[in-house]
Amino acid sequence: MDLVAVHDDLRKIDAGGFSHESVGGHYGRQQLNVGKVLSRRHGYLALARLLQRSHRWQRDHVLFDVLAGNGTFDRVMQGLVDERPRYVGNDVSITMVRQAHGDNRLVFYSDLRTPLVREAFADYGVSSYGTHHVPPEERRAFAAAAGRRIKAGGTFVLQDFIEGSPTADWYAECIHQFRSCGHEYRHFERNELAGLLDGAGFVDVSEHLIYDPFVMQLDATCDELDARGRFYDYLIELFALDRLQRIVELEGLSTRTLDNLMSPYFRLTDDDLTELRRDTDTNDVADALLVRELTVKSIDGVRYLIAPRVAIAAVGTRAANA
Repeated sequence: MDLVAVHDDLRKIDAGGFSHESVGGHYGRQQLNVGKVLSRRHGYLALARLLQRSHRWQRDHVLFDVLAGNGTFDRVMQGLVDERPRYVGNDVSITMVRQAHGDNRLVFYSDLRTPLVREAFADYGVSSYGTHHVPPEERRAFAAAAGRRIKAGGTFVLQDFIEGSPTADWYAECIHQFRSCGHEYRHFERNELAGLLDGAGFVDVSEHLIYDPFVMQLDATCDELDARGRFYDYLIELFALDRLQRIVELEGLSTRTLDNLMSPYFRLTDDDLTELRRDTDTNDVADALLVRELTVKSIDGVRYLIAPRVAIAAVGTRAANA
């Protein structure tokens, strides 16, 4: 194996991506903040339920996170569950891999299409929140390479966002416009993720709508406008919207102006809500948290900001003869 060529390929893959300090530094630091990342716990817990659809995971099992970033999936599970599998990650961003190592997460710096990570070692696999970074023409090869790392009978989950949905538009429009290096990626149509698993040797494949909101607990004295302002400040930092940050600083944009810009990306349709309520095995969420639009409300005497989003996830079992 030509390791120099492999390294050169990795650098090309990540050109404009998370190895840039303007992106990986901001995004990664926010992902290392457990309190903030747990505001998205419901989406992660839904993925954990899909991963355990056949059998509950145990400490001696292995979970392979194929687009690990700095290990956020394991960090969230560590904060939420008593027992979780051993974690092995993989990423193409050296910045994110170094952050993972600094947080004591085992993440390899590799392209899955190379044989640096051995085959059939993991009981579970997941690709979440970054699957759209894989170019459309390479997605079948990516799914096949990920699938080869899963043991026969193991479970794999592919997650991303639905092309044309408000959440996907957030990435394609707001992030692409207000991040210096842009964010020009195509998301996924319904049934596309399931098709990738079918083609990669998985059986019993199903696709699920995932409720993936931000849910942020507020101080009792925090009014709605202030809560929205704090949330938008967080989004600007989390998603490295450096262009928008400069506009805010130079022009003194009001919270209401930011609200007009950002709140439309956090909306659900009636069909979304119906589908989420129907799939309670995946989306075990209190009905009070299911909202159509960005909302500040009290639940059992506690105030929350809820910014609704939906994702899509396909789950499959690795066939014995794959």
